[in-house]
Amino acid sequence: MKKLIILETDHNNFYPLTATRAVKDLFSGCMTFGERISRIFREFEIHYIYRDSVDFNNELKKITPDDYFIINSSVTTPGKIITLMSMMGTSKSAFYFNGDKFIYGFISKNDFDNIEDVLNFRSQFSQNTDAEAYNYLWEIVNDNGSVIEKDIKLLELEPIIENYKIENVTLVNKSQIFIGKNVNIRAGVIIDASNGSVFIDDDTEIMHNTVIIGPCYIGKKNKIKIGAKIYENCSFGDVCKIGGELEAAIFTGYSNKQHDGFLGHAYIGKWCNFGADTNNSDLKNNYRNVQVELHGKLIETNSQFAGLFMGDHTKTGINTMFDTGTVVGVGCNVYGEGFPKRNIPSFNWGGKAKLIKYPLERILDTSRVVMSRRGIELSEKEIVLLKKLYNGDSQC
Repeated sequence: MKKLIILETDHNNFYPLTATRAVKDLFSGCMTFGERISRIFREFEIHYIYRDSVDFNNELKKITPDDYFIINSSVTTPGKIITLMSMMGTSKSAFYFNGDKFIYGFISKNDFDNIEDVLNFRSQFSQNTDAEAYNYLWEIVNDNGSVIEKDIKLLELEPIIENYKIENVTLVNKSQIFIGKNVNIRAGVIIDASNGSVFIDDDTEIMHNTVIIGPCYIGKKNKIKIGAKIYENCSFGDVCKIGGELEAAIFTGYSNKQHDGFLGHAYIGKWCNFGADTNNSDLKNNYRNVQVELHGKLIETNSQFAGLFMGDHTKTGINTMFDTGTVVGVGCNVYGEGFPKRNIPSFNWGGKAKLIKYPLERILDTSRVVMSRRGIELSEKEIVLLKKLYNGDSQC
């Protein structure tokens, strides 16, 4: 059997989401990056290289010298990569880059004595490719609609039949609507797949008078609240509660935005909660491209639209406002009048007037309570990671 290494690179570019997860566990479309690659490369034996600090499922195993194909975990089109790999020879190593970004390759067992050599493959084996990998969270958000469509094809879903009917529910373009098991859709709901597919996964409830416009994925055990307005290019992972107005928003899962308020061109981690009437801007009044501050540097997004990028375990108070292209770290609590600054470091509480670093034990206590309500325990390994992040360990 062929062997494939899913390799993590540039994890800091995807902060704050990758502060607490591997790049392969970033979510878009209908699944994580790693799940997508594993489905496409299902004939391969899968191995991983990423940081040990975020190995919560004990997936990392010692990789012994052998012949391995390698793929960057953030590639934009893994389906294209498997085709390119099928045309590669396996007699010698080859590593394909787009600029300085490693995309995919093959390493022969004759070319390394231990796995550390895999991480230093910029060598005489380097070649160029036009295949791409994501560099930042906003690129994932902007690409989400097309990824939803590809994932639905990858999952080989069957659309609802033409004569499928739910009492007092409007279904537009049924050939592009996919509904899982035990889905409860209430009266007054409109699902419009005219311009993109809609997939509502198992055990989800869509409450009265909700409007959903595709492309859209709503994960397992979600609850979409009364009157929600879900515009195109949204994906919600499992066990979320969603209300208000959303457009081009990705929720990793286990997070709640139950109330009115706008969220657009946003990427949200797990265990987040939005107070009523929380809003973010995703478009500057001068219509210029948005810049986002990461690790003390302003990064050009090359996009007119960029909203909110929020790490795990972060909460907002009622009437909270976020400016265009705001980054909020892990374990924050944002509240108060006016716009807070556009980059809020992890574990800070407050808002425009003042931010303070909150005691870690109190943050952990809140996280334990929030997670226990979903029958999940904050693991010792997660606690160790959060302590390292709190103490400023940049190697996490």
